[in-house]
This record gives sequence, C-alpha cells and structure tokens, in this order.
Amino acid sequence: MKEQELKIEKTKEEKLKEEYIKYRLLRDRLTTLLSQKSLLEKNMESLKETIETIKSISRVKIPTEIFASLGNDAYIKVDLKDNKNILVNIVAGIILEKSIEDALKIFEAKIEDLKKLIEEINKQVEIFEKEIDLSEKRIIEISKK
Repeated sequence: MKEQELKIEKTKEEKLKEEYIKYRLLRDRLTTLLSQKSLLEKNMESLKETIETIKSISRVKIPTEIFASLGNDAYIKVDLKDNKNILVNIVAGIILEKSIEDALKIFEAKIEDLKKLIEEINKQVEIFEKEIDLSEKRIIEISKK
C-alpha cells in the first residue's frame, strides 16, 4: 500500500512541477510582452515630440539660428535657411527630403502603426494574464490533493 501511495505522491509532485514550469514560462512571456509594450510606448512618445518640434520649426522666421541635436545632450548652432522641407529617415537609413506636411503624415502613420502593435500586445497580455490565473489555480488545486 505504501508503494501505491508513493506513486500517487510522485504523480502529484510531477504534476505540480509540470504546472509550475508552465506558470513560469507564462510569467516570463508576459514580462517580455510588457517590456516590448513599454519600448513601443516610449517610441510613440518620441515620435509625438518629433511632430511637435517639426510643427514649431515650421513657424520660425527664416533665416534664424537654432540649436540642432547631435545626440545625447550635445548640440550645435546652425543657421536654419529652410523650414518648409526636412530630411526624414524613411527606413533603414534611407533619408529623403520631404515637405513639412508630408513628414508629419509619415510620423503620424508611424504612430498609428505603433498604436496597432500596442493594441495587439494588450490582447496578448490579457490572454497570458488569464492563463497565468488558471495556472495558479491549478497549482493550488494540485497541492491540495
């Protein structure tokens, strides 16, 4: 009889271990999704700031001196001679001159694409949260037996 009880316990232990592994994998995937969502949201905020900057540049009287970013807190004074066209990185380093209006459309389209991606991630997050909840309940149920 003890041998049979041992087999039952081992099966319970195996089930518990298996379910816990599933739980950890779900949690890890959820964490990854939330990190991706955070990066997309930061990118979207950056694009919104770019749009506002483009709009403000278009209202500046020409010619004028402005500070242009060189990256990470480094700037250079430049003479702005044209505020009707800007250079836009379209994709993978391909830079094209675009009118302010066209550039704004490009950046607004990028924001819309990011919104769609974030929406998809939110749907996946919801699914994973439900699966995690079910897994937690299964772990509790298995451990009670």
